[in-house]
Amino acid sequence: MDSSLHIIFTSLLIVEISLGIMINAFIVIVICIEWKKLRQLHSSDQILLCLALSRLFLLLMALSITIFLTFFPHLEFHSNEFGLLVRLFFSYSSIWFGTLLSVFYCIKISVYHNTLFMYVKTRISKWVPWLIAGSLLASLSSSLPLGWCVFTENKLDSSNDTLHVFSKVPNFGNLFLIYNFGSSPPLILCCVSVVLLIKSLWSHTRQMQEIGSFGNPNLETHFRVLKSMACFFFLYVFYYIIVNLTTTGVVKHDSPWIILCSIFTSTTPSLHSAILIFTISKFRQAFQNFFCLHHHFTQEVKSFNELSNTAHLKCLEDRD
Repeated sequence: MDSSLHIIFTSLLIVEISLGIMINAFIVIVICIEWKKLRQLHSSDQILLCLALSRLFLLLMALSITIFLTFFPHLEFHSNEFGLLVRLFFSYSSIWFGTLLSVFYCIKISVYHNTLFMYVKTRISKWVPWLIAGSLLASLSSSLPLGWCVFTENKLDSSNDTLHVFSKVPNFGNLFLIYNFGSSPPLILCCVSVVLLIKSLWSHTRQMQEIGSFGNPNLETHFRVLKSMACFFFLYVFYYIIVNLTTTGVVKHDSPWIILCSIFTSTTPSLHSAILIFTISKFRQAFQNFFCLHHHFTQEVKSFNELSNTAHLKCLEDRD
């Protein structure tokens, strides 16, 4: 890859990660402010807070690694087991919390007259802390094999027979198998939840049409939630494909095209969080209030500057 193109891709990656950090930090701040006001968190907010925090830490780590590799290109972060373990833990946590949010919305919104489904529907809010703990445990159990079982020591040639030099190289076969073993369950759960919600909303929409009822605000809200779930699913599939290109060795870790893959994988947490902001009313309202406040502050500063300039000109005229 050309050096100028490499610089452009690196700059784009840093800007994209920074934007994702701001988006997820905004979600965390809004939820924490509401938590302080109400002295409690709703079940969905607990999942959203964990989701935003996991993505925030993941993107902060990605930003620090990108900056370090920009100034110190010879550092081998991909061969560090602990660094890989931490990155994978936050990556898996983000995926599991996103899937948990989709499953939660599916169960709370969908209407199925099934005994087991109704039992889960009435109890899932109480199970959320345990489901969050289970997601963290699943993320950790999926990360541990990837962190310590995917590298093999490669003996390097040395002129000294008594000195043996080893280099750690990734075993792409193990990496592919272990990654797919850990990432397939949330992908399947996300797919099932989206399909169940689509089926439920489709049946409900047909019933509304039969009785001649249109413009139901709850139904519109449910469709917005469905759109965010579908977006997460398609982004997750896209992320899954890109990561598999790197885990199979199609795109090497020392290849310059790894930056392009990093840009694509950083898009998933940033874009889905942005979709959540515009889908969930309280985030959307807080976002609008922030820009209104910013606009009001800008206007006040502009008015103050105009008054200051007018007073300064008047002072100069009085002196003349």
